[in-house]
Amino acid sequence: MALCGGALPLLAPTPPRPPPVTPRSSSPPGGETTQSGHASNSSRQVPRPETGQLMTQRALSVLVLASAALIVYFVIRTVRFFDS
Repeated sequence: MALCGGALPLLAPTPPRPPPVTPRSSSPPGGETTQSGHASNSSRQVPRPETGQLMTQRALSVLVLASAALIVYFVIRTVRFFDS
C-alpha cells in the first residue's frame, strides 16, 4: 500500500539527546594524580539525574509506600476480623 506524496509519518523520529555535561575538575595543586593518571577526586564525581527523573522517582516511591501501607492495613483488618 503506497502513501500519498504529501502524507507525513505519524511518529517523526526525534533527534538524539546530547550526553549530560559534567563539570571537569582540575587536578590538585602540584599536579598530584593517582597511579592511573587521573586526578584523585575525579573518580568520585557522579552525574546528577535530571529534575524530571528525580520527581518521577519521588512519585514512584510515594506510590509504593502508600500501597504498602494499604496492604498492611487490610491484612491487619482481615486478621482481626477472623480472630473475633
